[in-house]
Amino acid sequence: MSFGSGSEVSGPGTVTTSLVALQDPTNYFVTLNGISVGSTYLPFSSSGLRTSRRGTYFYNRLESEVKRVVELTPIDDPQLRPQLCYGRNVEAKGPVLTAHFDGPADVELKQTSTFIEAKDGIFCFAMTPTDGPGGIVSNFAQTDHLVGFDIDKNTVSFKPTDCTKL
Repeated sequence: MSFGSGSEVSGPGTVTTSLVALQDPTNYFVTLNGISVGSTYLPFSSSGLRTSRRGTYFYNRLESEVKRVVELTPIDDPQLRPQLCYGRNVEAKGPVLTAHFDGPADVELKQTSTFIEAKDGIFCFAMTPTDGPGGIVSNFAQTDHLVGFDIDKNTVSFKPTDCTKL
């Protein structure tokens, strides 16, 4: 993590999206247009839905598409419900997800940032539904990305990188 002069995120592969001003000044917000699971685009659409239900509706479509693409049987573990979980092989067979932000700013999320090891040898989908006015881009989703906030320009930038080599 870098701050101040010289800490800008730029160069090949960098994408930038605008920060959105909301009533909560303690957080930064961006506009998510949708997420692709492999080559299937799922728009974040709230048409006809109450605001408080659109996050759950979108998550249910996203989870269904992940289940369709992953050619493994989910693990049914009462301690992990309702999370979508698989065995160790999901690391190799899990889909690449792409978050599509305004800009356009497409941020590719690899399997290592979309499935986390919840128990020894059991990996669970690292996204959960929310019914609030916004969601959270977790630290797992940001794995192997440089993320830069430019408060003067009201933007956030993402650049894929191998964080093990920094």
